[in-house]
Amino acid sequence: MLAFPPGSLPLALAGLAAAAAPIVIHILNRQRFRVLDWAAMDFLLEAASRSRSLLQLRDVLLLLLRTAAVVLFGLAIARPFLASGAGAAGGGPVHAIVVLDNSLSMGREKLGGDKTLLDDARARAQQFIERLPPGSRTSVIPLCGPAGTFSFDGRRSAEDTKEALDSITVVDRPGSAAAAVDLAARAAQLAADLPDKRVVFIGDQQSVTWPAGAGSLLAKEAGAGGEGLKFDGMQVVQVAADSVDNTWVESLRVEDGVADLNAPAIFTAVIRHEGAAPRSGVRVSLAVDGDQVAGSTIDLEPGQTREVSFTHEFHAVPAEGRPGFAPATVTLPPDRVPGDDTRSVVAPVLASVPVVFVDQTGAGEENPRLNRFGETRHLRRLLAPLVAGEELRRNLVQVRHLKIDALDREALADVRLVVVAGVPEPGPAVTLLREFVAQGGRLVIAAGADFDPAAWNATGWLEGRGILPVPLAGPIGQLPESATGDIKPFFLDWKTMKDEPLFRLPGTPEEELADLYESPVFFQAVACEADAAKVAQIAAADVAWAAEEQAERSRLTAEVARLSDLESRGRATPTDREALRQAREDLEAVAPTWLSWAAASESEAAPKPQGPRVLAAFDNGLPFLVSRQIGRGEVVCVTSGLFSPWNTLPKTNAILLFDRLLRSLLATTLPDLNVATADQFTIPLGSADRRADIRLVRPGERQESLAVEALGGDAYGVTIRDMTARGVYTIVASKADLADRERRDMVLWDRPWAANGEPRESEPGVLNAASFAAKTDDSDAFRWVERDAPISIDGASVSGQGSWWWLLLAAIGCLVAENALLARMNALAAEGASA
Repeated sequence: MLAFPPGSLPLALAGLAAAAAPIVIHILNRQRFRVLDWAAMDFLLEAASRSRSLLQLRDVLLLLLRTAAVVLFGLAIARPFLASGAGAAGGGPVHAIVVLDNSLSMGREKLGGDKTLLDDARARAQQFIERLPPGSRTSVIPLCGPAGTFSFDGRRSAEDTKEALDSITVVDRPGSAAAAVDLAARAAQLAADLPDKRVVFIGDQQSVTWPAGAGSLLAKEAGAGGEGLKFDGMQVVQVAADSVDNTWVESLRVEDGVADLNAPAIFTAVIRHEGAAPRSGVRVSLAVDGDQVAGSTIDLEPGQTREVSFTHEFHAVPAEGRPGFAPATVTLPPDRVPGDDTRSVVAPVLASVPVVFVDQTGAGEENPRLNRFGETRHLRRLLAPLVAGEELRRNLVQVRHLKIDALDREALADVRLVVVAGVPEPGPAVTLLREFVAQGGRLVIAAGADFDPAAWNATGWLEGRGILPVPLAGPIGQLPESATGDIKPFFLDWKTMKDEPLFRLPGTPEEELADLYESPVFFQAVACEADAAKVAQIAAADVAWAAEEQAERSRLTAEVARLSDLESRGRATPTDREALRQAREDLEAVAPTWLSWAAASESEAAPKPQGPRVLAAFDNGLPFLVSRQIGRGEVVCVTSGLFSPWNTLPKTNAILLFDRLLRSLLATTLPDLNVATADQFTIPLGSADRRADIRLVRPGERQESLAVEALGGDAYGVTIRDMTARGVYTIVASKADLADRERRDMVLWDRPWAANGEPRESEPGVLNAASFAAKTDDSDAFRWVERDAPISIDGASVSGQGSWWWLLLAAIGCLVAENALLARMNALAAEGASA
């Protein structure tokens, strides 16, 4: 059916009214003359009778052409289009569902900077809502939330609807077509008395929003919902800027994941630029703790990604054995999308951290004069170098060099990382090290020296309940000093390492990294079972064991609570007290808690086991580095030596990979205070903080109080809601001391958190009608609406939006035909007069 954009129907009616003017003029002209009979005119009338029929035909044609020109011109101004489908404009009330994209890209500013794409989307939605039939209801839903700030219910009044539109703001979160369909489906379940639904999705329609095969999204949602969708189509409306250029901070990280007071920390930012033209003189600034400390100016070409590194020395000394945390922010000059011109990270800062190195000699038997060194010597020098003239310098890593039989809980209580290398077998230390890793510690096991694969397999594997990530096989290769035949050395394979960020160095091309890591020569290693089938078997067993341990922990926790209650009330019998002692011992064995620094994470659930993972392999296909998660911790197995003649690794720069490996393992033991923006984020608290006053300082210094909530069981914490803005959030815990005025509102601790949205939302590419059709496989479920095209209130497909141009050409054609006809008739009259 023929339809018109909002407010243009009067123009069409005015054109029709104006079309009556030629007819009225023609009738008036006929009535203006009075007919008189005159005998002398009879001869003239007889001469004119031959051309009377031709004149009448001319008048009719001129009348039709002039009328058509006016009608076509009026329709061209009104810009009509064709709408087909169910429903009719001006029919019964409908339930309109408007999903408004409020992701980060919708904050793009238009020329002049006074409006954004979100403002355009609001205007398009308002125009659509104003044209709905009387009695209709409207659900206004922001695509990216935040949750709790909107309602799925349909609004009845125009004021409520406008208020809902105006309350939507841009948030630093990505949007997706699947989320739009899901939100619309949830809203469509409401207003059952209005089964006629009209669903509209308004946004910039980025390419990343619509995955390939998006045409099946409605069908998938109908299958997932069980009862099917309450609507059969969605109009996809585009609001887009004339320019899609953008420069943004793709990522920001602190190298090695930790900063120390003994060496400058390195912050690396990745900057991207997309657009039609290059951008020169871009100033990249680094601020730490709110103070600008470094800057760099770069030039960017379209499609270019650049890494920018800064160094910064920390001087504030954190508490002994406890990390400090410093927020750092990288900032770019504002562009059309200001929301992605910054990115923050919280860097853990350590003064020192103890690391235990266990090898075949320990500190007591290592003797440089006799050229007797433990297998961990190079790693100790790598992490805690001794530099001449710097005796007073204190390294980040405080070395504790022990033998395997010297390990006990006291030696490991404050340790985050243990390295065991060249030891013949672990012996009784397996249980201790398993507890250490389960609580969150990191363990590196390396071959070399006196390492015996068979003995390690017998005592360290224990069908997956030990400390080895995978079972070991026999040694491969032979040492040059004891070779009985041809030596067949092997090398690291860079292709197996390149996808691990651990092995990449800032600003180093991939070719140089390949040369670096493939330079060491390996003569001997230990084979291990890390094929896909074995890895899957171990992963399944880990999941089952984790479930068993959790069930046993819950049972023992409940038993300890029951018996402790009896004891506190004085009703415990000697048998109950003995049962309580035994239950506590069993609980400590299932869930040990003797690591001092891991106490803060006891309220957090252990991550789900992922199974073993090969981090690097040799060119013969055998693994070199294999890791596995055990409880809250991780074990890494190195299948060759670190100092002995098993390889030439210590004699090459490739040994630096162990510096990155060990420092990254240390960093993973520290709290990760870098999170993605979210509707809400829950932070567990220790038992000492449950009665503290907790305040939240949001980006922009806005403060609010947070209530301590029960998280289940004996766990408590606070929840940050509406964490959808990019920046640094600081939680401050204080405790009022009413007896001491000076200590009133004394700060117990404060901790920053950095929240950032996904970088894919900054990519400026948007769809057009053709690319949208390709993404949705020309599905009839989605109907594309151009930027200037009207949104159908019929829930129908529209076409012929450009017909106004053809109507205008037709009107001009009528005027040209009129002039041609008049010229032809005048020529014929002249010929008749001359004759």
